[in-house]
Parts: sequence; C-alpha cells; structure tokens
Amino acid sequence: MSTSTLLLLLALTGVCHCFVCPNSWTRYGNSCYAYIGQPLPWVEATSFCRASGGRLVEITSASENTFVQNLINSKGAGKVWFGINDMVENGRWVLTSNRRDIPYSNWAPGEPNNLYNNQACGAIYSNGQWDDEYCSVSRTFTFVCEK
Repeated sequence: MSTSTLLLLLALTGVCHCFVCPNSWTRYGNSCYAYIGQPLPWVEATSFCRASGGRLVEITSASENTFVQNLINSKGAGKVWFGINDMVENGRWVLTSNRRDIPYSNWAPGEPNNLYNNQACGAIYSNGQWDDEYCSVSRTFTFVCEK
C-alpha cells in the first residue's frame, strides 16, 4: 500500500461517523428506526421504546416524515403512535423526549381537534398526515421507535 493511500485511509477514518443499526432497525440519517407491530397504548409504547434504548419516533422534518410514512406503509400499518404530545399545555405540541416545541408538523385537515377535549397524543396515518389521539389505555396502535 502506498503512503498516499494509507494517509487517505487514515484521514477518512478520522471523519467517518459510521454506525450500524441493530438487527430489525433501519438507518435513516443519523438515527435507527424500528417498526413495532405490537399494538400498545401511547404511554406503554413510549416505555417500550425507552427500554429498547430509544424513544417514540420524533418527526422533525418533511423528509423524515416521508421516511416514517414509507416505513409504516411497508409494514401494512394504518395509524401508528409517534413522539409528540400536548399533555402539559393544551394546544402546545411538543417533542416527548425534551418538551421542545415541534419544529415541523403535517396535521391532517381539521387536526389537531382535541375531540371531546381529551386528545393529547400524536399519531401518524399511513398517508403521512398527523392526528391527535386519545391517550387512554384502551386506545392502542402499533408504533415506531427511534434511536
């Protein structure tokens, strides 16, 4: 191996922030994503993702929204939980992990509507549009984790 090739390889390894996602997780950008096909209430889905070393997916851009939409469509899912809520302040939707205002949204027409003043958890349809949903233990959907 020539000296210039060796120097190039050393330079590339110094700037490469490569990582591999665990089995059954899919890489997109700087995160790994897993569709979880077990329907759970929103709070339990959140706990499941944390126990897996991640969080409910927090969609922060149109491109990430499209990625998640494609992921759930590839699994034949209809509506899935994701990591936003307005539990602390009605109408102020935040990322679940850090309570920061959502930087991007893709609400379905007429949403969020806080039906019966009781919808505070985020869900995404297979068409990529968002809905506010009941957080009750009787309401279950599949979900996507991110880490």
